[in-house]
Amino acid sequence: MRTLQASIPAGVCDAEAFQCPGQHAYTAGAALPFTRVRVVSPAEISPVDISAWVALEAEALQPNAYMSPHFVLPALRYLDRPPGTRILLVERVGAGAVQTVAVAVLCRLTATRLLLAPHHSIYRSRHSYLGAPLLHREFATDAANHLFTELARHRWSAAGLILPNVDPEGPLLAAFSEACRSRGLALQTTREWQRATLIPSRAGEDTLRNQKKYKRVERCRRRLAELGDLQWLIHREGVDDEIIESFLRLEHSGWKGRRHKSLRSRLADEAFFREMATGFAREGRALFTELRLNGRTIASTSNFASAHAGFAFKVGWDEAFRKFSVGNLIDAELVERAPEVCNDLAYIDSGSGPHSHMEVLWPHRRSLVTVFLPYSTAGQLAWQGMQSLRSLRRFV
Repeated sequence: MRTLQASIPAGVCDAEAFQCPGQHAYTAGAALPFTRVRVVSPAEISPVDISAWVALEAEALQPNAYMSPHFVLPALRYLDRPPGTRILLVERVGAGAVQTVAVAVLCRLTATRLLLAPHHSIYRSRHSYLGAPLLHREFATDAANHLFTELARHRWSAAGLILPNVDPEGPLLAAFSEACRSRGLALQTTREWQRATLIPSRAGEDTLRNQKKYKRVERCRRRLAELGDLQWLIHREGVDDEIIESFLRLEHSGWKGRRHKSLRSRLADEAFFREMATGFAREGRALFTELRLNGRTIASTSNFASAHAGFAFKVGWDEAFRKFSVGNLIDAELVERAPEVCNDLAYIDSGSGPHSHMEVLWPHRRSLVTVFLPYSTAGQLAWQGMQSLRSLRRFV
């Protein structure tokens, strides 16, 4: 759920994982247009690169707000930057124009719980809940192939690439699967599970009424309304500093603040959130909801849009109204109102973990798996051997 902190498994990153910043790692074909891969460090990313990255995000084959420059760059600036983190940009070069058709932010790990051999992993901060790179929907197959070609150059020093929490049936995985298959390799998957998701076109009052907590939510709503004017608001335009500050204050109150789990508990996390939310808000892609009682905000959620999808982030509420389950109530309101206020979004990913409370409020499910793209037969065997060992341990 929005309070879950999911991060890449602990490991040691290699500062020499990729080529030098700005180097053209791979160029295919002499005639225009041709495709190239550039490898840059976070410090070397330019305003032109960022603009092209934003344009790619809007046309992504599989939306992922956690791979947006508005999310990744503040995370690298304030949260964590593993040594050797690199940004790979796949570009189509034409006559007087360069179009970015893929972006992947990666680091190199020497060992993790999933694989003891050195490997690459998609960059994920402690506040990232998906691990898919961005591929342009019109050039996905070619972009995946060039990205894989560049990464496979490291097959002598890295077993492959791990992508945590990606859609096993989506077109992005199909593109990478084809890139593997063309080299006689097989994409590997593990850890499949279901995440609570909201599909606005299939939501509404009737959908909410069929959920397990509906009666409790309705009871809390009636009791709360007895105290005065109860309003649910959604902000998709004009998300300003006041709305962001109100959310941070509520998210810090109560148990999150006491246990140092809130964004405001760490200066770096708050700075990250402010910059990230402001970046999305500038483009009208921040989506905040509020529950107000007599004009006072008593609960708030932060969410973000990327391409045609929404991504729930975190929730906060006033502890004085805890007995009214305002955290559940504000999420339930979105289920009821989504067909009206989010009809431009194909789905909203809850960002929750397995067995989250969101599963009793948000009715739809999205399958996610961890994916391994082997760079060589040796890398594929290393992964399969590790999975066999993990299976054996479960029975010992």
